[in-house]
Amino acid sequence: MELINLSRTFGSLPVSHASLAACLSGHRNINDKIHRWILDGYLVALRRGLYVFSKELTGSSVNRFLVANQLYGPSYISNDSALSHYQAIPERVRTVTSVTVKASKRFSTPEGDLEYIHLTADYYRKHFLPLQTDGRFFVMIASPEKALFDKLITTSNLTLRSTKEAAAFTLDDLRIDEDFLKELRIDIMLELASSAPKKSSLKHLIKFIGSL
Repeated sequence: MELINLSRTFGSLPVSHASLAACLSGHRNINDKIHRWILDGYLVALRRGLYVFSKELTGSSVNRFLVANQLYGPSYISNDSALSHYQAIPERVRTVTSVTVKASKRFSTPEGDLEYIHLTADYYRKHFLPLQTDGRFFVMIASPEKALFDKLITTSNLTLRSTKEAAAFTLDDLRIDEDFLKELRIDIMLELASSAPKKSSLKHLIKFIGSL
């Protein structure tokens, strides 16, 4: 009953060892209990000291965006993960990609691979927003404009030298729907570009999108 109540309290939200220990303060062997729950498959260890309750207990799949936000931060969901969420690209994305002001890092967890890419603080803090998940929790995610910018900025060895190359990058390489591009806000893109890397490439991208 105790395990069920805890799973209802935390749902699919990652929970720290300290939080579990506080809830189990009446027990003598707290670490043994947590370890036993892991062995029994009721609790999934994402990394040392951070867990999530299993689907069998919560009744819903683990939200990988929630895991990504909690595992390493500050960070926000971006790149292909955000573009897929906005239904801008056709591919199903397996690795959850985030942007952070901390060092770039990659984690392999039982719930999938999580990648974090470093960008500077001046650019990082602009235009990401809260996304409600599971009706209870919020995760931070890039705006559509920033998700596209982040994809360009963090793709190694990619430089756009013309609007023609910008068109090829968005329409051919990423296979982004043209209607999605038409909905992007030029004012947001200009603001982002003012503090972003790859300014020249972003200039060509903005010019192409503005021509649609």
